[in-house]
Amino acid sequence: MFAGGPVHQIQFDFDAQIALDTLAEVYSYRVFRAYRFADEGKLKWNRLVLRFARDAYVIAYACGWGRIFATRAEQVEAIFAEIHSVLGDAPKPELPAFYMLRHDGDEFTADAIPNLPEALSDEFIRLAYGDDAAEWMRTFGTRATAQVGGLTILEDPPGTGKTSIVSELIRRLKKTHLQDALGVLQHDDFHHRLRTSARQSVVSAGVMLPHIFNSTAMHLTLSKSTIRSFRSADTASITRHIGTYSVARNTSAIPHPYSIQHAGKWIAIASGGTPETQFAIAIDDEVIGGIGLEVGDPGRIAVCDHCAEIGYWLGESFWGRGIMSEAVVALSKWAFTELRLIRLHAAVYARNPASARVLEKAGYEFEGRMRARYFKYGEFTPAAFAAITSNIERRFP
Repeated sequence: MFAGGPVHQIQFDFDAQIALDTLAEVYSYRVFRAYRFADEGKLKWNRLVLRFARDAYVIAYACGWGRIFATRAEQVEAIFAEIHSVLGDAPKPELPAFYMLRHDGDEFTADAIPNLPEALSDEFIRLAYGDDAAEWMRTFGTRATAQVGGLTILEDPPGTGKTSIVSELIRRLKKTHLQDALGVLQHDDFHHRLRTSARQSVVSAGVMLPHIFNSTAMHLTLSKSTIRSFRSADTASITRHIGTYSVARNTSAIPHPYSIQHAGKWIAIASGGTPETQFAIAIDDEVIGGIGLEVGDPGRIAVCDHCAEIGYWLGESFWGRGIMSEAVVALSKWAFTELRLIRLHAAVYARNPASARVLEKAGYEFEGRMRARYFKYGEFTPAAFAAITSNIERRFP
């Protein structure tokens, strides 16, 4: 319907799954195409197409951006204003929290504690927990950062200050370390700080963390390139190398065309990870590719937190030089040693044998194949799946 005629577009960003749920509900009578997939029994969005008129459509993608098409400028502007109003009322994601594991008799509960309660001064800590408590907390922090996690049980009645002191420990450690929760030590010193004479209605509390990650930026120097953290100045080089159809065609999440706004949003997402798991591949400080990990599944109980999917892209002018093979080996080793992961896996479009060779060179083994696994640019394509586990790390080249 747009062939040979005028077309006006407006691109907009939104909060992915929440926004798509809202659009599908509010505009149920306008849904023209809806693409969803099942993940562990839950339906998640791929993209949604809304038809506002014979010549006016909205396409919204699960990666967090959408585009409005219409034959007249006033149409796209009116639709954009309406959608902006609707999404402005969409529910906001929950704020970050840590969880206190509580045990009362035979029952266990996990209470979300907003991250974080009001900061405690050293003076308040001394008054509440003892004259040497502030110094003890500094010592505890130093010792905790050297641990690989654990669980401490605080056997004290409610109201003895467990949540407050754990919150303050997290707050102080966050100044230098990134963490999902607080790593705690296996000794009685923490207990002594909270011991009281009361012993009725005992409630235990603990906080667990698989690993504490140093917050220094990623920097792996390889023979052909460097794997490093993304920087705000990288938008131009990312857009230049990722913006070709040949790169986007064989990836599930990279849109085409790719704008500098896409690059800016991606840098913000990649830099905000805890821990950081999405990185740039650079030569002479110019970003020519990307590589990263999707760890576990943040939407459910962490039964897969020992796994991650590895993904990567490389600018077309740098293909065939062994750059990506070397980068996959390096990041896989880093994932096993720094993140303590057990299994890494990857999906490869069947039409992309070069990517399959990259994985094979890195020691990955192919485990299976799925027909019509992906649909992109009007074409269904099968995919092959490969994996490597930490107990065969010696097989890396």
